Amino acid sequence: MPGEGGFFRFLWRLNAILAFAVAVAVLWFIALMSRDRLPLPNLLQPAAKAAPHESAPSYTYALEPNLLVGGPEAYPVKLYRLVRWDEPQRSTARTPYATAETVNILVVDKQTGENHWLFRGFDRTILSQDPLMSSVAVNETWDTERGSPIRCLILRVADTGWQQSLYVYRYDAGEPLKILTADQIWMADQIERDKYLVSYKTGASAFFATYSIPDFKLLSQTPIQSMPE
Repeated sequence: MPGEGGFFRFLWRLNAILAFAVAVAVLWFIALMSRDRLPLPNLLQPAAKAAPHESAPSYTYALEPNLLVGGPEAYPVKLYRLVRWDEPQRSTARTPYATAETVNILVVDKQTGENHWLFRGFDRTILSQDPLMSSVAVNETWDTERGSPIRCLILRVADTGWQQSLYVYRYDAGEPLKILTADQIWMADQIERDKYLVSYKTGASAFFATYSIPDFKLLSQTPIQSMPE
């Protein structure tokens, strides 16, 4: 009968609509349950602050007299050291004390005021300055015929990187003379009137080196024995 066919088609469509509605309801319920289980941010808890960024150190530079016992007062030049002060920032965890490093030396002609730096730039640190004394005692009166109490100046310098260099500077010379570069320079001392001894380490080896005075030519080099096991 035509009426029965239309009724069944209507019933089939109604079942399909109900099934679709049930499926949507199930999906919505699953989505709702999953949303409740997601870790949601606590809006009442303030967001964690990022760690404060440590700012770069602030450097200042000062030119100061280069004071040495028995300095070359009678020489026509005067020496000044360029000091770099590292001023720590209050907002960082660095040491609260400022540190200073001598990074260059300025040589000034006393009469004309003309001057020049011993080194280029300020990317090195002058670790020590040791005057090499002549036979004239420091406390003796100046004698122009006998010469200066200080023959020359020995500079131990930390160059760029991790190496150290030993320089010899004469007050009447333009540039210092580099005589040695090593990983570490342990000791440098005048052992005789005409000999200068240096101990140093480079790589896994260490040496004693003896230089002649006053030209600082290498006389001998002796390996230092390794520590006994």
